[in-house]
Amino acid sequence: MLSLISKFGDSKDLPNNIVVQKYKSDFQQLIVMNSKECQLFLDKTDPEASWQLMCDSIEHRCGIAIMDGTGS
Repeated sequence: MLSLISKFGDSKDLPNNIVVQKYKSDFQQLIVMNSKECQLFLDKTDPEASWQLMCDSIEHRCGIAIMDGTGS
């Protein structure tokens, strides 16, 4: 399991937010999610599809590519 220690604080302090970290880097980005993105984040019916939709929404809305497909 991936363990991320956020420089932005505890997850309880950051409702409706996620922190992403660049692979093999200490760079972190705080992303404020809208209500639909939060719903997709919590959806358990089809987690992979929901995650993809959430990532696409965030990239479209704010230009941050969580899943860029390069693995780097």
